[in-house]
Amino acid sequence: MHDTALRNSHAGRRWMVLAAAVATFGTGAVAAQEGWPEEAIGWTSDFEWLLGRAVEQVETSARSADPERRVNAMELCEFLGPPRAEPLLAAGIEDPIVPVRFCAVVNAARLDLQGQLPRIRALAETASPYERAAIIFALHLMGDHVEITPLAAMLGSDDPGLRGTSAMLLGMMGDGTAIPMLRDLAKVPLPSTVQPVRGMIVRMQIAEARVRLG
Repeated sequence: MHDTALRNSHAGRRWMVLAAAVATFGTGAVAAQEGWPEEAIGWTSDFEWLLGRAVEQVETSARSADPERRVNAMELCEFLGPPRAEPLLAAGIEDPIVPVRFCAVVNAARLDLQGQLPRIRALAETASPYERAAIIFALHLMGDHVEITPLAAMLGSDDPGLRGTSAMLLGMMGDGTAIPMLRDLAKVPLPSTVQPVRGMIVRMQIAEARVRLG
């Protein structure tokens, strides 16, 4: 898969997700998931070559000068599995761009990369609110003792992005005690200056978090 293919972000992202899923679950499993007969993918050797090229693209994107491509790569690291993902996420945790660091911290936690805890803790000194949310999520998920009250408090933020992000992370943490907070949050209006479509996205994030928590 050539670099230019990622100019179409949807196509490039699909290739990278497919590659990561195959790397994790195997050719047959992905073929079944996609609803294709395995032979429709092509000979295994050919597909493995394509897979190798696509995984290379994930790694190339993680080092890209384009922050959006680095963010995409951090998100897809979850599907690559720890051995391939850890060096990419370690670099992402120290990236100069906040969204890249946020995604790297979240996915390092989801892969339980205990070796990245010192890097994650070090971010706390200068963290933005979004990073603080990701750090609390990561430390909690990775078994560190951390107070999650500040994350819950972000549910009341006037920043719709932070409100939705904190709801999403609470849902991913799997702590059922957050359900009443999320239910109450759904009733709290955002500032009138927030565009309706943005408010709709936040409500969807809150609803998804509640579904995750049962």
